[in-house]
Amino acid sequence: MATSLALTLNDQLAQASARPQGRASRQGVALLDLGLPARDGLLYLDTQSGFSFVDGVRNLRRLDQTLLHTALAHHTSGVAVLPLPASLTQVREISHADSVALIKRLADFFDFQIADLGGFSTIDCMAQTVREAQRNWVVCDQSIGGIVSTANMLKELRARGVETEHFSLVVNKFDNHVGLSAKDIAERLELPLQHVLPHVAPRF
Repeated sequence: MATSLALTLNDQLAQASARPQGRASRQGVALLDLGLPARDGLLYLDTQSGFSFVDGVRNLRRLDQTLLHTALAHHTSGVAVLPLPASLTQVREISHADSVALIKRLADFFDFQIADLGGFSTIDCMAQTVREAQRNWVVCDQSIGGIVSTANMLKELRARGVETEHFSLVVNKFDNHVGLSAKDIAERLELPLQHVLPHVAPRF
């Protein structure tokens, strides 16, 4: 979902820049591929990267247009991708504060940052990050396990003072034949329903 959103926003920015009165884009869209399975955004975009989010934190003081242009992976559409490292143990070597500082710093260079936070190892880091975001979408599968884990995450965020009433819910893998409706899930999680993504059966 994060990958599709990044591509859509990038296309809209390109169209706006092409108009006579369109504003010039700084660097377009950055996809922070921080979800699990790790680095699946790179897979969807058929792109490879040797520079990770952890590398970005370690080079925070050196971060400028030149480094971003040369180090970050770029899809053919122009979307920049900053993934988790291939070895997830490296994430433990960076602090929550530095992770948030990197995301803030990237805002100086990109019109939009789309961040999939599903791979962040601690709720504290996630809490600091979502406080800085302009919009937060919570993606929950239409399953009991998905609802329980999402409810626990929201409970932990609320315990840390995060105001989740401004979040929106996206129900994923929705099947009309399942008795649990998207509205029921939204009420259970106490979130406004933003969108429903249908379940697509695999083809063999």
